[in-house]
Amino acid sequence: MVLALVAIAGVPVTFAAEAAPNPPVKDDGSLAELIARAKSGDAAAQLDLGRKYLNSDGVSKDSAEGIKWIRNAAVQGYAEAQMVLGSMYTTGGGVPKNGGEGVKWFRKAAEQGNSDAQFFLAVAYAKGDGAPRDTTEAVKWYRKAAEQGNSLAPPQQNLWVNSGSGRCPR
Repeated sequence: MVLALVAIAGVPVTFAAEAAPNPPVKDDGSLAELIARAKSGDAAAQLDLGRKYLNSDGVSKDSAEGIKWIRNAAVQGYAEAQMVLGSMYTTGGGVPKNGGEGVKWFRKAAEQGNSDAQFFLAVAYAKGDGAPRDTTEAVKWYRKAAEQGNSLAPPQQNLWVNSGSGRCPR
C-alpha cells in the first residue's frame, strides 16, 4: 500500500492507494525486468516505473519519463494510475495544473470503484474546482467513497450536511 500526501482544493490529504488488480511489481532490484514489463504493456509495471522516475528511485529523476509511463497505464484503464494522474493535474504536480483534466481522470478511476478517486471527485464537485459546483454529485461520490470504507468521506460529508445550510462549503 502506498501513502501519498496531496492538496486538493487547498486541503492536504493523505490517502492510501487502492490495491492493484494486477500484482504490483516486486522490488527485487531488477530494473531491467520492470522496464521490460512496462514496455510489454503491463499497466502496474508502467505505474511503478513512472513513480520510480518521478521519485528518482533506482533511476535518475526524469519527470517527463515518469509522467509518460503513468499516463500509459492510465490510458489503458488502470484505475490506480488514473487516480494518480488526476491528483497530479489537480495539484500541478509535474504537469500544468488543470482541475478539469484532474476531474476527468478522477472520474475514470471513480467509475471503476477507486475510493480515493471517488472522494477527490466529490471534493471537486463540492468546491466547484475543475467541475461545476454540484451538491448532488458531491453527495453521490462522497457516499460511494464512504461505502467502500474511505475514512475521509464521512467527515467531509457530515461537515456540510450537518451544518443545516444544505450547501457545500467553499
